[in-house]
Amino acid sequence: MNPFIERTIHWGIVHIKLTHNFKNYTNVTFVDVKYNLCDYIIDILNEDCPLPPGMYPFNASTTLPHTFWPGQYYGEVTAYNDKEEQMMCEMNDFFID
Repeated sequence: MNPFIERTIHWGIVHIKLTHNFKNYTNVTFVDVKYNLCDYIIDILNEDCPLPPGMYPFNASTTLPHTFWPGQYYGEVTAYNDKEEQMMCEMNDFFID
């Protein structure tokens, strides 16, 4: 992923959701959390806030615990700036065996 940051990031929120479509009947949300965006930037880019405009290529991955049911999942990561404006949204469908 190669997001281009248009304005300096002084502070923000990253919202992470992970949802499972249970037996094609109902959606079950396993993760719905919000983190300090600057802490998240340190973890994935090894950069501190304020983060100046520019291109910041990165690859992020995680290992999920075995507590998740097998099946199709939908993940969404959305970042908001200090004015609560959406800066980016990444969505992915994936399968857990």
